[in-house]
Parts: sequence; C-alpha cells; structure tokens
Amino acid sequence: AWLEEQRRAGDWRIDPAVRAQVAAAEDDLEGPSLNSAERRALQRRFRDRVGVAPRTLRSVFRFRRIFDHAMGQDADATSWLEAGLAAGYFDQPQMARDFRRFLGCTATAWAREQVELARRLASHSYKPAP
Repeated sequence: AWLEEQRRAGDWRIDPAVRAQVAAAEDDLEGPSLNSAERRALQRRFRDRVGVAPRTLRSVFRFRRIFDHAMGQDADATSWLEAGLAAGYFDQPQMARDFRRFLGCTATAWAREQVELARRLASHSYKPAP
C-alpha cells in the first residue's frame, strides 16, 4: 500500500500543476504565470514526471500537428504555410528547425522520401490481372 501511494504521488496525471502544464503545452499555450522560483520548481517537477521540459513538449505537440497535416488527405489542399500557421509556427524557419530536430531532415527531403516509398510499395503490391 505504501509503495502504491508513493508511485501515485510521482504520477504527473495526479499532480494538478503538471497536468495543467501538459494541457497548456498541448494547446500550444504558455503555462500559468509564476514567479521565477515557482516556475523553476514546476519545470523540475515537470521534467521529472514527463521526461522533457514544458517548452520541448509544446514543440513536440506543435510538430505533431504539422506532421499530421503532412500525412493527411488534405496535405495538397492546404498549403504548408497555412498548415504551419494553424499548427502554431510563427514562420518557416521555426518549422524547418523542428523538421530537422525531430526527423533529421528537411520537410522537402522528407516529402521526397514519402513519394519514393509510396512508389516502391505500389510497384511491389499492385499486380494487375491479365
């Protein structure tokens, strides 16, 4: 019972301040305004429980939104600029940095690889009937 209680005490889903910070990161918002000592303590607790800093988690969520756009059906209908702005990016260099940071390549190189992968998969899996 004591061990279970200790495990729950370290669970970020139960810590209301960390939970609020995760929700803010998911919506690409800053967390609550705190004085510097409170902010630093919350950042340490957040990193301890979530594994990354709040700003990093915001970047991950923002990149996930642009990545979902790139993988989605409406990727051609909506421009990268519109999708980037909707995802929360301020400009193209910010989005380009996240592509390199999370995928290790530029958005153009990634898109080229996706087209080539689709072409290879189609050539191996589609066999027209005679």
